Amino acid sequence: MARVVIINANQDAATLEGCRLIAKRVRALVRPADGLEVDIVHFKRTTPADVVGADALVVGPQGTPWWGYDAATLEGARAAIVAAAEGEVPVLGICGGHQLVAMAFGGQVGLLGGAPPPRLRAGLKPTYAGLEAEKGVFEIAAACDDVLVRGVPSGRFEQSHREEVRRLPRGFKVLMTGGASRVQAMRHQRLPVWGVQFHPERQWHKLPAGKRLMENFVRAAGLGADRPR
Repeated sequence: MARVVIINANQDAATLEGCRLIAKRVRALVRPADGLEVDIVHFKRTTPADVVGADALVVGPQGTPWWGYDAATLEGARAAIVAAAEGEVPVLGICGGHQLVAMAFGGQVGLLGGAPPPRLRAGLKPTYAGLEAEKGVFEIAAACDDVLVRGVPSGRFEQSHREEVRRLPRGFKVLMTGGASRVQAMRHQRLPVWGVQFHPERQWHKLPAGKRLMENFVRAAGLGADRPR
């Protein structure tokens, strides 16, 4: 049986809507007869042991500003992402997960346009309120050829973010660009690691490029419906 691990990057472990949709999409792309186990693990409880024996790792989105996280609580997830990659387990980061993948490999994440994060006030939770956002459906184009964008030289994808990858990690390249962010998609040049700033799992009936991109990732992980028995 195949196994896919999804890291829930939300502060609240009970916030699962985004991860559940990703799990639903992955299940739809794997041949049912082959069987699939999907494990959703909260980032605070994630360790490299969680990805041992996995066929793929997806890092899901978050809805809280990164500057509101205790950096120490992210270390397990960062280590798991790197361990999966170095173990040749295909990794896909989506939206905030894309940013977390970048951070795991030493990249820099910040607010759109390079604005400094607001100063946290005592007793108040960090919020994105009033900050520049890229929200809606945008045309994104491939910057180079890659298995993830095969058949998707450009496409319309849903976006919903206020932070972005400001500096690529060493060893990565820009894979897709467009809209407000230069790094709309990236991949490691040697390891099977990808990140997309947009949401390919959303609105498949209206935005088929997202389905094609996720098909490409599932196929790259050897889990596609067309894989040999």
